Amino acid sequence: MRAARVAAAGAGFALLAGLADVLSGNNTVSFPQGGKLHTVTGFRAGRGYDLASGVGTVNAARFLPELAAAASHPSWTWAQVAAQADGAQAAGRAR
Repeated sequence: MRAARVAAAGAGFALLAGLADVLSGNNTVSFPQGGKLHTVTGFRAGRGYDLASGVGTVNAARFLPELAAAASHPSWTWAQVAAQADGAQAAGRAR
């Protein structure tokens, strides 16, 4: 998987390789209270940002280098951070 950003359909943001998109499931919860079972219907996960999982889950080994690159170059865009991460991954594969 490339570290380049992957466009999230219709969401207006990008996912970097350090973020793993959660594509299925929901955040519905059931709990007992007062002798009855109550269910609060949540949101379903889907491609890109959603109310169930946000932008997904973090793969720290990949996300932290991307975050460090962004922090060390505050004027960079996320596209430049992704390109830098791509270059670092390519260098690692060439070894």
